Amino acid sequence: MHINTNGMTMGSLFKFLWIGNLAGWFFFFALLAIANLFGSGTITLNEEPVSGPVGVLVALASWPIAAAVFTGLQWLFFSLGFGIYSRFRRISLDFKDPSDVSPA
Repeated sequence: MHINTNGMTMGSLFKFLWIGNLAGWFFFFALLAIANLFGSGTITLNEEPVSGPVGVLVALASWPIAAAVFTGLQWLFFSLGFGIYSRFRRISLDFKDPSDVSPA
């Protein structure tokens, strides 16, 4: 499916970025959590390295915060870029046809 548009709503852009960042950063923070479980001390809390179960909880609590910060920054720059781009050209998006996707 091919869509030509003059722009994208800021909410749709934020949703795309939020889902991508949340899923993408999960693997990094899961790796940190596993490393902390074995005492690597890769996470600090109040300037002190934490490990064990507390380190796992801190890593998993930091995951959505980091995703939100990166999503906000990307959204700011992408919305500015899309706004400037859409003043001069139309945005063209390609999607897979829903009938071609097998159900999960």
